[in-house]
Amino acid sequence: MQIGEVLSKAWNIVWKYKVLWVFGILVGFSGGNTASSLPQTEYRQQAPEQFQNYLNQFQDWQIAIFVIAMVLVVLLFTVLVVFVSTMGRIGLIRGASQADRGVTRLSFSELFNGGLPYFWRVFGLNLVVGLGFALLIILLVLLSIPLAITVVGLICVIPLLCLLVPGGFLVNLWIEQSNNAIVIEGKGLMDGLRRGWAVVSANLGQAILLGLVLMLITWGAGFVIGLPFALFLAPIIAGMFIGSDVAMSGGTAITIILMLVYLPVMFFLNGILQSYIHSAWTLAFLRFTTIRSAILEPNSSPVE
Repeated sequence: MQIGEVLSKAWNIVWKYKVLWVFGILVGFSGGNTASSLPQTEYRQQAPEQFQNYLNQFQDWQIAIFVIAMVLVVLLFTVLVVFVSTMGRIGLIRGASQADRGVTRLSFSELFNGGLPYFWRVFGLNLVVGLGFALLIILLVLLSIPLAITVVGLICVIPLLCLLVPGGFLVNLWIEQSNNAIVIEGKGLMDGLRRGWAVVSANLGQAILLGLVLMLITWGAGFVIGLPFALFLAPIIAGMFIGSDVAMSGGTAITIILMLVYLPVMFFLNGILQSYIHSAWTLAFLRFTTIRSAILEPNSSPVE
């Protein structure tokens, strides 16, 4: 596989089939998950006096209903984010694979509706691997706490924790190729995991190199996309230097307005970036499996 060919063709696909930008935007929503928990009743006694006086206007059951409603809203929003981001990932894989075969036109409705049968498999795969890696991190941290008490133990623990970085990188390669196996080849969850691992292990060097290149592209593009947010802090900083209440409130208002105006632009640009990254991984999977099939069966056209 030629990495340069994958990167250039991924960009050509993303630029030609702009419907993929929509799915990239959907994928970008996955970074906004939030969680909430029910506050304890004792908080009312520890709250600031003005806030406590405000809470005293309501009965306990009214506050409980409000908190439960907010938790339900957060859960509903989380479910919606998980659904659209997963469908965005599936749509990008299907769109890039069809574009690589020379399809002249991609339809949002066809990509979205055609991706629905893969939802639970892709969602389950990412959930299983994500939870497994998270539990591994928690276990390593808990095991390292007793060792970190001594200097010698701390010296032994630091390299162990540093292994989580390359470990997470390899897990990401595995997830990307497993998702491709499910959507492109119709694998089940466990078969997709096995297929993804087989593809990565058989092409480990090129997969790592492509992953590093795409990671650098993501960091560089992410820095450029996020740079305006740092510039938007200038009015607040200017207000702090001036020192007056009018300057502070005015600077804060200007900063908030600028950020709100730029937010849709940021989602749009990040959508293009996500479209490119996932398209490149899809093309890589197609190249990896085609090369592998050609080696195993040189006299027949690749099936997988």
